[in-house]
Amino acid sequence: MRCIAQDLAYFVIPGRAQREPGSMFTARVADSGPRPLGRPGITDRFCRALAPRALLTTIAGAFTEASHITPNPKDSVSKLYWEDFHVGVLGEFGPRIVSRDEMIAFAREFDPQPMHLDDEAAKATMLEGLSASGWLLCSILMRMIADGFILKSASMGAPGVDEVKWLKPVRPGDRLTLKATVRETRISNSRPGTGFVRLFYEMFNQNAERVMTLESSAMLERRPCAQRAEVTAGEVGA
Repeated sequence: MRCIAQDLAYFVIPGRAQREPGSMFTARVADSGPRPLGRPGITDRFCRALAPRALLTTIAGAFTEASHITPNPKDSVSKLYWEDFHVGVLGEFGPRIVSRDEMIAFAREFDPQPMHLDDEAAKATMLEGLSASGWLLCSILMRMIADGFILKSASMGAPGVDEVKWLKPVRPGDRLTLKATVRETRISNSRPGTGFVRLFYEMFNQNAERVMTLESSAMLERRPCAQRAEVTAGEVGA
């Protein structure tokens, strides 16, 4: 009953909120058509039929360039679990404008190379002008996905980053957006209550030029009733 009550919760999206148990609210998602429930069986019948399949970018749709979500530990909105993530486009997040002061402040503290610190010195480098540190872009990406879906999920962190590429300089005033794609989902072999979601992120500037890519796996809790259903199915099969 706890699972069913939880799954009947709904997400309030300014300007487009509805209450429809079992529906998936999305914003700016390329493949926003109906998706299959996925793995058939007792888990689907007992749990996923009522589960919100993904919060995805609903929060991102309400963002402005000057606003961010502040985590609220008392928030009663249903969490996203591993079962809510499916292979395909997850959504788009942002935009976020990167200021010159922000770029220089970050570089002065964490990446004090001339191309990130000083306009004149940067002109003499291969970047031919002041540009953001790649590590600042990674931090911006983290904030975008935290606001977009991580803080609304049963996240357990990540085992690391598989690959990051900085493809084009990011200049002061650039307007960044992020596209996230799920490439794979799997259940942990050693911890059946944990699932992995392999994600590929692409960051773009205002000219739709790709400036960075990053690939990483997220660790998420599985929906509690899904685990109980699998145990029950095993007992019945025995």
